[in-house]
Amino acid sequence: MNQRVRYPRSVAVLRVLLYAVVIGTTLALVGLSLTMLGFLAVVGTASFVLFGEASTAFLLTAVVLGLLTVTAIEVVLVSLARKADRFLMEKLRIRTPLEKITAKYVAGDIGDVEMERQIERALVRERAQKTTTSHATPSQNRRTQHSPLEIEVTSEPA
Repeated sequence: MNQRVRYPRSVAVLRVLLYAVVIGTTLALVGLSLTMLGFLAVVGTASFVLFGEASTAFLLTAVVLGLLTVTAIEVVLVSLARKADRFLMEKLRIRTPLEKITAKYVAGDIGDVEMERQIERALVRERAQKTTTSHATPSQNRRTQHSPLEIEVTSEPA
């Protein structure tokens, strides 16, 4: 994600912690699966030694059901972690002035004329900032420099 967010360092720490918990839980589930397989191998071996036969169908069913359960838990865990990450990024994302104006218009807080007026003011402010940036020192330009892939859309009066 290439979005600007408020509190970028805190967001980075939270995301690292979130995915560290997911990785730790995944490793614990892998350990649980291996333990379960080992236990079933011991039960199967004991059954074979004591009774002369082992119920292959029972052992295979237990292994498959156990692995499916662990896999389902992991899928749910990863899904929840991704949803939490998207929620965090969406809530802390810095909205552009045009996004804020559009949200006001969609909510019905402003009408068509007011929306157009605010959009024009926002575009004028953005152009003024870009002009100011072009006259800035090289160190200031590095801090405010935009990606070369960004495309500026301007509307010229007809």
